[in-house]
Amino acid sequence: MSQPRRRTAATRVKAEYQHVVDFLEERAPIWQERMGLGHFEIEHHYLDTGSGLLLGASPKNRPAGIRCSFGATGDLTYTACVETRWNYQTADVYFFLASAVLWDNKRLDEILVHEYTHILTAVEQYLLETKLEEVASAEEMASTEFGILAQFYYDRMEMATENAARAIYAGWKGK
Repeated sequence: MSQPRRRTAATRVKAEYQHVVDFLEERAPIWQERMGLGHFEIEHHYLDTGSGLLLGASPKNRPAGIRCSFGATGDLTYTACVETRWNYQTADVYFFLASAVLWDNKRLDEILVHEYTHILTAVEQYLLETKLEEVASAEEMASTEFGILAQFYYDRMEMATENAARAIYAGWKGK
């Protein structure tokens, strides 16, 4: 069986973050294989406290269009997000270390599975976003109406992702 294709951005992290990085780097190939994502090229990025900037990456090397904006305001609500290019079978997972250090290893494992579940469901999310844009343009929705509708569907997509991630995690627990 071939090894999962995964890259990690060159990283220099603060000492208090090193455990999180080491743990995620150890667990990522295990979950990538378990979840059938061995054919995906997944790159992990680690974001520093409050800056929202990728650690170890110069601005010119940062992927364009990162939609993950957590950390810039000090908000610790979000720990990770993923951007998937399903048609190219690649994904970038972004970890906000100031939030990640608040969790134990079990929760970090669950967060990793949740983000990888987003990779599995990326095609559906893309279709949903496309349909939302079509509806908004056909009905000439005001931006606030579109925002409410988009949030409504986003919340349900997130809930479905979390339910699937919990089922996957529970199925592998103890193995």
